[in-house]
Amino acid sequence: MRTTSGSTLNLDRLCGEKAVEIVQTRDQQFLEEYLGLLASSPTLNPQLRQVAQNNPRQILQAASDVCNALKTGTESAFWKNKTSVDRDILVNLSTEYYCRDLAD
Repeated sequence: MRTTSGSTLNLDRLCGEKAVEIVQTRDQQFLEEYLGLLASSPTLNPQLRQVAQNNPRQILQAASDVCNALKTGTESAFWKNKTSVDRDILVNLSTEYYCRDLAD
């Protein structure tokens, strides 16, 4: 459900343990593009799609970690065991959506 401010109100877990989540439009766009890219390539880790669908906050945190890692010159823990294509997708989308000043 979209709010008047443009945010998406996620009602999926209304009856569950977690409170209602408000996902910002930029976050939603990032996740949609991320899932689309994962779905477009059979060589990508299928577990990433499950993580993105079941725990989107983990992917959003990974994107934030990518930006922080790029700023500090360290490596994000999320991408240590990922293929180079998986890492490239996360880095490219993270810099496009969250830290454009760090894009190549």
